[in-house]
Amino acid sequence: MDFMDEKIFKPTVSVIVPLKPGMEYVSVINSIKKVDCPSNKIKVIIVKGRKPSLQRNLGVGKDQGEIIYFFDNDCGFDKNIFRKVVEHYVNPDVVAGVSFCKKRMLQ
Repeated sequence: MDFMDEKIFKPTVSVIVPLKPGMEYVSVINSIKKVDCPSNKIKVIIVKGRKPSLQRNLGVGKDQGEIIYFFDNDCGFDKNIFRKVVEHYVNPDVVAGVSFCKKRMLQ
C-alpha cells in the first residue's frame, strides 16, 4: 500500500495519546515523525490527566479522523504502522479494530 498513490484510499488518522501530568510527550512526537504517512493525514491529540479511559474519550470528542488510533506514551511507532492499519480499512463495508505495539520505550 503506497500512501502516495492517488488511487488508494488514504484516510486521516487521529492519534490520541493519554498523558499523565508531568510526563514528556516529545518521544511520542518524534516516533510519529518517523512514520511513513503524509503529515496532513495525521493529527496527534495529547490529553493530559490521570484516567486514561476518560482521556481517550475526551480525545475522541476533540477530533475524529477516519481512523482513530489510541497510543500510549511509552510505546514506539513502527515506520509502517499506518500502512498496516489502513490495509484493514480499504473496504468501507468492513469495521475493524487493530492493535499494534512495536515496543515499550520507557521502563
